[in-house]
Amino acid sequence: MTRTLRGAWARRRELAPVAALAAALVASVTACLAEGRVAGDATLAAPLVLLGAVALVAPARSVAAERRDDAALARLRGLGGARLVGQLLAEPVLALVAGGLVGLGVAAAFWPGSVAAGGLVLLVVAGFGALAVAVALAVGMRERLADQVSRVARPRASSSAATFAGLVSLAAAGYAVFAARQSTVPPRWLVDSAPALLGLALGQVLVWLLRGASRAAVARSAASRTGVFLATRRLARRAGSLTPLALLVAAAVTATVAATAAASAYDWVDQAARVRAGAPVQVPLDGVGAARALTLTHRLDPAGRWLMAAVVLPPGEGGRRTVLVDSPRLARVSGAVLAGTGAAAVARLVPDLGHEPGVRAGRAHGSPSVARGDVLGLRGRVTGRPSAWLTVRVDYVTAADYVTTGTVGTRPDGHGLVAARVRLPGCSRGCVPTALTIDVAGDATGTLSMRSLGFGGLDLLRVFGLPAAISLSNPPSGLRPVRASRPVPAIGTPGTTSGRAPGATSRTVGALRVQGPDGTERSAAPRGRVAALPLVGTRGVLADLGTALAGALPTSPAAQVLVLARADTPSTMLSRLPGTPVRLAQVHRRVAAASGAARGGAALLTGLCALLVTAIALFAGVARQRRELASETAALRVTGLPLERLRSSVRVELLACGAAAAVGVGLGSWLAVGLLLARLRLLTVPADAVAPDGGARPLLLVAGSLVALGIVVLVVGLGRVVRERASRPALLREEGVL
Repeated sequence: MTRTLRGAWARRRELAPVAALAAALVASVTACLAEGRVAGDATLAAPLVLLGAVALVAPARSVAAERRDDAALARLRGLGGARLVGQLLAEPVLALVAGGLVGLGVAAAFWPGSVAAGGLVLLVVAGFGALAVAVALAVGMRERLADQVSRVARPRASSSAATFAGLVSLAAAGYAVFAARQSTVPPRWLVDSAPALLGLALGQVLVWLLRGASRAAVARSAASRTGVFLATRRLARRAGSLTPLALLVAAAVTATVAATAAASAYDWVDQAARVRAGAPVQVPLDGVGAARALTLTHRLDPAGRWLMAAVVLPPGEGGRRTVLVDSPRLARVSGAVLAGTGAAAVARLVPDLGHEPGVRAGRAHGSPSVARGDVLGLRGRVTGRPSAWLTVRVDYVTAADYVTTGTVGTRPDGHGLVAARVRLPGCSRGCVPTALTIDVAGDATGTLSMRSLGFGGLDLLRVFGLPAAISLSNPPSGLRPVRASRPVPAIGTPGTTSGRAPGATSRTVGALRVQGPDGTERSAAPRGRVAALPLVGTRGVLADLGTALAGALPTSPAAQVLVLARADTPSTMLSRLPGTPVRLAQVHRRVAAASGAARGGAALLTGLCALLVTAIALFAGVARQRRELASETAALRVTGLPLERLRSSVRVELLACGAAAAVGVGLGSWLAVGLLLARLRLLTVPADAVAPDGGARPLLLVAGSLVALGIVVLVVGLGRVVRERASRPALLREEGVL
């Protein structure tokens, strides 16, 4: 054990990348599992597990290359087989365990409840890393001893095993994409891993294309500049210089798709919450009728700057719901919140809803159907021989939301004048007349010319469609309901205003219907359609509350009565509403929790961790690449080539690798978003909500490509640094080459 510790300390520079990768893997996988469990889907960490397994191969090969001389000397002494592999494996396993413990400590500090899962991840990382190192050492044992004891490691083309692994990645990516796009539900881990598999396959194809292009360009670049010739020759001969690009493309594609999914989820939650809330502040009114809510908002806010009454009815035929709003106030109260959503056009269409003809919208009581007063009055003149007793009865819904009857009766005076008034109970906060009866008792002839028949500011002649002159010998008989024959102007969604009616089985268009506050249905006249409606989403109808209250009975117990308010509504005004305000931020949190939007954040964490692990894996081979380049540069300097010209070849190589990585990430991300983003199911979207935007976002595609380019320049470039002292020709003599 002491010998192993001393050996590990002596080779700490070579083992440090292995320990760093183990620490990053354990911490990252543990964190992603913890966040995935919180989001309800632990399989979101599957891409990181896949890329982590691929990333462990690079440091395993580097460790085997570092112990190449030790393995050669041991073989000269007669050692070999499993015994030699076991001796050489002890130090890398120690580095893996030490790094894993560090990663476990970091994960436990931020996610205390993930220690058990982190311990299991540590065992898996250490076990797989040890297996990768053992396989790399065993492959090195098969090398000819004469080549293994040579001081110069000759560049080799890609092995058949590496080619087979590339073909397997292509097949796996094709199957994952095919399975994800089927109607049947594939395993979640396969769908979540599909972007990583697609990026890995595309990166492998990119490596093959770049290597083939480099080999074809070697002969043609012989007459070109020295830097270009050396760069193309190096890319064509050294398989290890391009292999990490596949892993980098896969990690960047995974991160870009995750960022696109997270941005799409955030935008959808924001828009869905604003549509669901309808305004910055929502105040549910329990036990309050629609008429009282409308009267209350107009009494507290006569100018209509802050408050708006609304009623949401339960789903009707075809699952569509009706929302009734005080339409003249909608643009001022809800316009800013609905801007940028599928319901933004509602503010432009509500003026077409209007009120009944002949009534000025925005009057004191706010509706042509709601009486804001308790006086029932009759004024007129009777011509002929008036000797009868006139009785007017009005059925109305009180502010307490029950039906009662008010009666006023009178007899014409000697001049034929009729005048009577009576106070009706329960109407101080708004009443809705529902029916009217006029009775004439006694023998009378002539005509009653009514100058006014008013109820709390309402003209009952207009409300009930009565003529101004009534024959006393043949008065209107029976109960006369409120005139409601005209279709209610309404705004619908595409599924309710055109095409097949919801729930219909034929090609005929179903008639659009609007529910009143009492739950009864009336025919509607469409005034336009929008993608979504405030409070009800994509399957509903919106109409004016004041118009729909005409003749309405008490508010349905299943209806939700609300007051919507602006964000800058005075607190004193909100405190006078009989309900608890619900802010937009609260609705935002509810929508996010119900839709599982946290899965987008967990996927983004997985993508970022994949980039971190990939960068560390690429850094693991920096020391070996730097030594190989130093020996090559020293040999070229012996021939008289200046160092600056050799450095230009490194810049050309970096430019080629960086450009290839950027193009691969951009193309792979675009394909992955188009093919897989909608299949990842990171959001649970209700049937009445607008579908999220699943398209590619150019800014994120460019950002992913730039990140890949930056990793190539910063991390891979460290292994291509050519220093004058480290590449002096005397180095060849010191290494025994010359």
